[in-house]
Amino acid sequence: MKRNQPAGRRRAFTMIELLVVIAIIMILMGLLIPVANLGIENARRSACRSNLRQIGAALYLYAGDPVMNGEFTLIRPRSYPDLTQQERLHQHAQLLGNVQPSGGRVDPSFVTNRVRNLLVDPKVWVCPSDRIDGGEGGDPLETVRPAKDIASILWFNISYMYVAGHRIIGTPENPAVAPLMTDEANARENGSQTPGQMKPIKEEDNHGAEFRNVLYLDGHVAALKGADVANSIFTNLIQTSVLQSID
Repeated sequence: MKRNQPAGRRRAFTMIELLVVIAIIMILMGLLIPVANLGIENARRSACRSNLRQIGAALYLYAGDPVMNGEFTLIRPRSYPDLTQQERLHQHAQLLGNVQPSGGRVDPSFVTNRVRNLLVDPKVWVCPSDRIDGGEGGDPLETVRPAKDIASILWFNISYMYVAGHRIIGTPENPAVAPLMTDEANARENGSQTPGQMKPIKEEDNHGAEFRNVLYLDGHVAALKGADVANSIFTNLIQTSVLQSID
């Protein structure tokens, strides 16, 4: 004779059923977490491109001032030997942010009255995906973080590399393919580096080893992918002996 179960009582999960449910959840997590991480990184890449657009707008306003005669930021006159060798990009950030550049071989007479209150938010100079910088030569490995203000900005408060020496008037470059600024590598990329000899982008750099956001001379920003994005952004440059990189 069968006994009816009391009303309202449910059969408990067996251990095997519980393990199956846990296994299914783990499989789903394994599938969803990479997708979620990719979505987060795509959002960071988009924010990085927004940073570059803002920097590009400030650089164009600077170069468009009649006093500048179409010249993008320089810390020293073009007549100086090793034009950019001792410069760092934070000096250019200070120049755009209405602060006299600090450090390096700055020529005070050259930058006097050339500062403009164009870009004062230090957060714009930091890519959301950038974690570390330096670790080569005299640069210790530092955590990348925004400076408290433009006056105190240093090399590890910046995530980008600047191609110095461009002009918007009389340039022989094709503005649509000539890079003006891009994601930097952790390795030093200053003046002595030339197209074809740049340090490789590595997995721990801003967006990994095969991706760079690039601000071009015409003001547009695009994503560049490939096995050698460190050098391929320079493929179409004409003035390779004039233009120099600063990070």
